[in-house]
Amino acid sequence: NSILFFDFRYNYSENRSIFFEIILDDYQIDETGIKNAIGLKLGFDNNLKVFSKNLNLSFERNFLSDNIYSHSGVHSYFLNNERPIGYQYGQACDTYDLNLSLKINHFMSIKNSYLIINRTKTSSISIWDDSNNVMDHNEFENHDFKRNTQYYDLSLHFEFKQIFLALGLSNEPIVDFMIYDNLYREDKKLYLELNYFFDFSSNFSAKLR
Repeated sequence: NSILFFDFRYNYSENRSIFFEIILDDYQIDETGIKNAIGLKLGFDNNLKVFSKNLNLSFERNFLSDNIYSHSGVHSYFLNNERPIGYQYGQACDTYDLNLSLKINHFMSIKNSYLIINRTKTSSISIWDDSNNVMDHNEFENHDFKRNTQYYDLSLHFEFKQIFLALGLSNEPIVDFMIYDNLYREDKKLYLELNYFFDFSSNFSAKLR
């Protein structure tokens, strides 16, 4: 099973660019009754000055068909260690993704992300046992899910020589465990993220929510 993809970025000025990506997982030349498995990304980014501060803005649209990243006949979305291989929010997605980053000074910045997801179904994921046999195709199917969801993440970032610190407020889902579910979280989470980088090419990372 192979996937073809093509990506492109065009810098139409020094600080502005547009980009797109096409993923072709499965395409039916003849009429077979099977849906095509296609993904498309369209977006732009812009670096500009606001009150003499650097502001990075990016926006993208993602379109993922119902059965992309799936085995034919097995309906198994590809996962590795509970994480999706492919688009992080799964199949059957139509998303709007806006990200802003404002550099206050050489060590502090403000970041904000806003995401809208429209879904036609949950991701179909099969359970596998240790011998890679399919155990159940439908355990994770949930037909009572929210089709339209919105997420945000607002945070302060501090970057020093060996320390990265982020303090933020977010309602983004934990993708590892919710890709096949509602992808919905009402409660707002205050979180603290700390990374310490050692000189011998290793680092310590911790995130508290």
